[in-house]
Amino acid sequence: MEEFPEQIKKLIVSGHVRISEHGYDELSDDDIFISDILNGINDSISVEYYPKYPKGKCILVLQKDVNGQPIHVL
Repeated sequence: MEEFPEQIKKLIVSGHVRISEHGYDELSDDDIFISDILNGINDSISVEYYPKYPKGKCILVLQKDVNGQPIHVL
């Protein structure tokens, strides 16, 4: 699993990231800015890895927004 979070971080830093319409809606509903997620990826903590997720392997991470509030991101 250690390799996967690093791959995700590299993709985000290089700008190779897509956010679904559903993802944007969820962020908006919770008043979370995409910039907080993208800028906080290097300080994220891996919580759980889902290698067999139906839409492709993914990982749940814990991050903080600019105010230090926790954000869980899948």
